[in-house]
Amino acid sequence: MRGANDVVAGATHAHGTGRAHPALADGTSVCMTCHAALDSPTGLSMCATGAEHSALEGDAQQSCGSCHMPRVAGAPTLHSPKQDHASHAFFGPHRAWYQDDPAFVATAIDLTATHAGGRLRVEVANKSGHSFPTGFPGRMAIITCVGRDGTGAEIWNCEPRMLGKVYVDADGKPTLAPYAEKLASDTRIGPGGTDAFEVDTPTEVADVDVIVALRLVPPPLAEKLSLADAPEGAAKPIARVTAKREP
Repeated sequence: MRGANDVVAGATHAHGTGRAHPALADGTSVCMTCHAALDSPTGLSMCATGAEHSALEGDAQQSCGSCHMPRVAGAPTLHSPKQDHASHAFFGPHRAWYQDDPAFVATAIDLTATHAGGRLRVEVANKSGHSFPTGFPGRMAIITCVGRDGTGAEIWNCEPRMLGKVYVDADGKPTLAPYAEKLASDTRIGPGGTDAFEVDTPTEVADVDVIVALRLVPPPLAEKLSLADAPEGAAKPIARVTAKREP
């Protein structure tokens, strides 16, 4: 018997025991049996978290487990001398929806915004070990800006900015990745990358709230799968900053 941790030889008479298998101990190999890559029948890349992660170098290329299974207090087994173990909560996007806890997903990005001279500048830096968003090709992040006047009333909205993939069929119409003939656009932020944009604001706008929300599935698909009213159909805000107008 071998696990993610070494098992002392001779620990039991029931079967052999030994050192941890490298594929279980490195914190990445097991994950990549499902999350490495997946292509469509036409050869289009649908999911490529593994390749995205491999694009990182040096200290930035941490194992999957170091983020999604962080160390928590407590020995892994009754007789282990270790004082901590890898959490089996498997932190990821679904925790934001089912446990109403977006804290982990929020660590994937660094959102900043400045508002000076009637111009708003927004930057979203990807701090995760893969593209943002990644995984299921329908996932998307939406950046919205809400402008308020001196009284706090909402008086302006910028055009929402979408980070995600758009697949199209032979007629150029949006479709699901498995049935697509072409990847029309990929506006996601690559590992270690930054997305930045600027937009003019009306004179009356004093402060601007910038919100980044994540969707597990796009609205049209949520409707077709009867998920529009389910947790998976909702957009979950994961980051928010307020940019006050400067001269």
